[in-house]
Amino acid sequence: MPAVNLISTDAALRQACQTLAASPFLAVDTEFVREYNYYPQLCLVQVASAELVVCIDPMCGLDLAPLRELLYAPHSIKVMHAAHQDLEA
Repeated sequence: MPAVNLISTDAALRQACQTLAASPFLAVDTEFVREYNYYPQLCLVQVASAELVVCIDPMCGLDLAPLRELLYAPHSIKVMHAAHQDLEA
């Protein structure tokens, strides 16, 4: 089983997304803070392939463009846990 990598810098996010982009499938899960605000605030994104597992901390002020590109890429299948809440936000 791959080690879990915490992503808290733009450079680490770009590298992780580049590595994950080679996978034919990705497992994706997100966590939100829903207290004390009107809209859910994204606080954690978990993405895994067979080779790499990452926990991305968007609360560090990351540029999430590489992640957005990865998630919208049509060449890989995305498997999401409880996707209704993820897609809502």
